[in-house]
Amino acid sequence: MTVFIGVDPGAVTGLCRYDTATGPRGPLISDALTFLDACRWLDGAITLHRPDVVVAVERFTIGGSRPQTSQPDALEIIGVCRYLCARDDVRLIVQGASVAGGARGAGSPDVLRRVGWWIPADPDQHRNRAAAQVALALLTSQPSVWYDVLESGRVDTSDLVFDTTVDGER
Repeated sequence: MTVFIGVDPGAVTGLCRYDTATGPRGPLISDALTFLDACRWLDGAITLHRPDVVVAVERFTIGGSRPQTSQPDALEIIGVCRYLCARDDVRLIVQGASVAGGARGAGSPDVLRRVGWWIPADPDQHRNRAAAQVALALLTSQPSVWYDVLESGRVDTSDLVFDTTVDGER
């Protein structure tokens, strides 16, 4: 079984973890953290679950057709993900966020609500965007698992966590 970690990189980084071993209604663990806390969370989660980990991080490209800030924190978090995945020999997926073919399509608000992953009290949407990264990674790498999650209609969120712990460890 595989643990999927979704990352919405930025000054506040959205993080989400879903373990396929818990079945389609398994708990979703989610948080939004500043840079160093996000690095610690990622390091702990990857170390704990290696080698059966897939880290899906939203691609961030400077430039393009729309104006945006330089977001050095986003680039640094992506770099940390690259390092941790290389260090522990786990799979890293850098994927888009667009509605057409990206995480915001596969993990749209309607889809996240359907499976119980939508967090209404997420004012900046970092946790929801991280959950969308997990949805797209599941869809593209383990589609049968994602379809089981969709068919189940609701993931158990009773264990939803909004702090910096990873399985009880800081």
